[in-house]
Amino acid sequence: MVLRDMKDPSSVTVSFRTDSALKDGLAAEAEKRHLSLNAYVGECLQRSLEWVTLQQQLEYVSLSKEILQTLLDKIENREIAKLARKLHAPRLKDLANLTHGKADLDGLLQVLKLTAKYQYPLPVICALREDSEGSQIFLQHGISQKWSVFLGEGCLAYLESIGLKGSYEVTPNSIKLTTPGRGCGAHTRQNEI
Repeated sequence: MVLRDMKDPSSVTVSFRTDSALKDGLAAEAEKRHLSLNAYVGECLQRSLEWVTLQQQLEYVSLSKEILQTLLDKIENREIAKLARKLHAPRLKDLANLTHGKADLDGLLQVLKLTAKYQYPLPVICALREDSEGSQIFLQHGISQKWSVFLGEGCLAYLESIGLKGSYEVTPNSIKLTTPGRGCGAHTRQNEI
């Protein structure tokens, strides 16, 4: 059953049946996030729809962390860097064009936000810092140093493809990507993303 909310015509009330264990699990998760059950279910449905649509458009598949780590362990770092430049950077560019309308630094940030939103733990954006010196993007994940190399090299190749220079540093679970200034002036912008 669907009812239209007279106070907010863009909002509708939807009623559906579900298993009580699922309802209890959703309610518990909503409480952890300090959300109403209604808000949490709406968020879950929206995220699921967005991700399924995006996954189909880009022909993505989901892999377990264990499978990804096993595959990466069998490849040398220089081969991972080559793969990132050949495969990951063009996908980043495709995603930036799809989600942001163009491939630029803001497009990369948009892609990383989407990745953080839908593919935890593959990267999770920790922070963005911008000042007159440039931008620093900090990514954290739970895979391996080789995944850090893959992400860092892919992002660097993306930046080079749009005419920007950059560099990256990696640890076993993080990447710090640095780009030169883009006219931010003397102010500093620092965000949790």
